[in-house]
Amino acid sequence: MWHRHITGLLVVWAVVGIAGAASAQDAPAFADLGTHLRAGDSVRVEHRDGTRFSGSVVSVSADALVITGATGRQTFTTATTRRVARLGDSVLNGALVGLLPGFLFGLQLPRATSDRRVNEGSGVKAGLITGLIGAAIGMAVDGARDGETELYVAAPPARVTVAPFVGRRALGAAASFRW
Repeated sequence: MWHRHITGLLVVWAVVGIAGAASAQDAPAFADLGTHLRAGDSVRVEHRDGTRFSGSVVSVSADALVITGATGRQTFTTATTRRVARLGDSVLNGALVGLLPGFLFGLQLPRATSDRRVNEGSGVKAGLITGLIGAAIGMAVDGARDGETELYVAAPPARVTVAPFVGRRALGAAASFRW
């Protein structure tokens, strides 16, 4: 009977942790970069042609991002930018994303594994232990990433593809729409 409770708690832990991590990764619009970047922040900007530039933010506005780096001063706009990422992502947010679901899981662990009366405080002790385990997992996952926080990703261009096909007794076209 208790294994159903444990399975349920593990599912909740995973869902809460994944949802928290996913919501933390949403990239804003180019016009919103000013709320996430300040002068002096280290960034990596990818041009639409695939060229990458790294440097420090000089200025940021709703329609332009100016950085200075090894190649000199560069200005990027919505039309020329594919991706913007801040460099130097801390593993602290990964620890926090793992800590909370781990702690909540641990609070319920003594009740789920025992039919007898639970000692007061045993849920908190279990919560602290599983919270630390969750924080360690979150830090490991965040540390495995390349140290970038994605701030902007341009939408792929809309595309319509039409391909004719001709057969012995068939004639037609296949269409594909992407936006």
